[in-house]
This record gives sequence, C-alpha cells and structure tokens, in this order.
Amino acid sequence: MVLIYHRVGAGTGSEVDLPVATFDEQMAWLAEHQRPVTLDEGLSHVDAARPSTGPQPEVITFDDGTADLIEQALPDMVRH
Repeated sequence: MVLIYHRVGAGTGSEVDLPVATFDEQMAWLAEHQRPVTLDEGLSHVDAARPSTGPQPEVITFDDGTADLIEQALPDMVRH
C-alpha cells in the first residue's frame, strides 16, 4: 500500500493539511501493525508477485516538498 500525504501540521485549515497529532497516531499504528519501507522496497515487493507473510509493506509519500514535512512529519516518522 502507498500512503500519500500533502501537508502535516502547517496550520492552513485545508482538508489536506493533517494535524500533527493525527499524523503521529497514524505513524504509531503503522509502526506497530505494518512495515514501512522505501519506494524501491515496495516496488520490489510488487514485482515479486508473491503474498507477504507478516506485516504488510507500506510506502509513505508526500505530494510537495513543503517545510512542514521536515519540521513536523519527519520527527514523527523517525520516532516511530
């Protein structure tokens, strides 16, 4: 699965600007129940065409390179 985020904690009020607490909850859940992987690892899994055992691989992507991704999202991703 690929999760696509646009903004995290930028305070814009936009529906695509996820509150930091919600993003943190999602990252905690993913770390516990899934297996975050790089895009290359995710593509390799798809190319292998075999079912996974254990936690499913997850790729996390961001639509734009805004500062909030480094300031808000990255610390949560590193922590989890």
